[in-house]
Amino acid sequence: MHLILRTSWIALALCVTRPAVAYELLLLGSDGVTHSISAEQRRTIGTKVRGAKHLTPTLSGVVVLGEKLELFGRKKAIAVPAELKWIATVGAPARLLGVLADGRTLEIDARDGRRTELPLRVEFPMDVFACGGSRFFAHWVEIVEVDAEGHERKYKLPGHPMTVAAGGDKIYTATKEGTLWEIDRPSGRLRDLGLGGWHGAVSMAVDHQKLYVVTRVGKLWEIDPVERKSTIIDMEGWIGAVVLRAATPDACTP
Repeated sequence: MHLILRTSWIALALCVTRPAVAYELLLLGSDGVTHSISAEQRRTIGTKVRGAKHLTPTLSGVVVLGEKLELFGRKKAIAVPAELKWIATVGAPARLLGVLADGRTLEIDARDGRRTELPLRVEFPMDVFACGGSRFFAHWVEIVEVDAEGHERKYKLPGHPMTVAAGGDKIYTATKEGTLWEIDRPSGRLRDLGLGGWHGAVSMAVDHQKLYVVTRVGKLWEIDPVERKSTIIDMEGWIGAVVLRAATPDACTP
């Protein structure tokens, strides 16, 4: 009888403590080093990139934007315009959206450097994210979504978006005023997730319907938007983080 009870308690403990979601993230530091972060390990990947600005995963490998465009595993870096500030994966295996500081956009093949200027232009861009063929831009006063066919939709916010991420039917942004917003794409409805002030949010990512945020003070947070719970999952000192992304380009899709 005692053995049965003890076994039952052990089984229950395992059920309670087992992580519900396994995440894998990429974090680019201002020193140009890319880190892979998961519940099991922390490690550096690829090579140190000079002038690191942004990062995106592709099916061909991780691409880091610095003074040049680096596709890890490829020996030769690709020359890009100095004004290029953000990149996002918009097609397989390595088709990128590039956004310049003045809001002009490019399509770039990360394998050979071919690029085409696009008609899309975003005024005062603050951040860019791509998911499921759609592109999301943090604008000074709104979030702009552009789908694969080029149709544009704008979501007005009572604040100034500084970061943007998306997953499924939801868009997430942290504003300069410190509010963490969830936007329902079908209805356009806004929901303040609360959970404290997010003035220091640097970058966001979505992985398996969870939101991840890295802050200026170097903390990495996991947020469950459904339960409205936030948990610090890493306090290793990610001060100087430039961008945070899920390790696979389709992790933002349900």
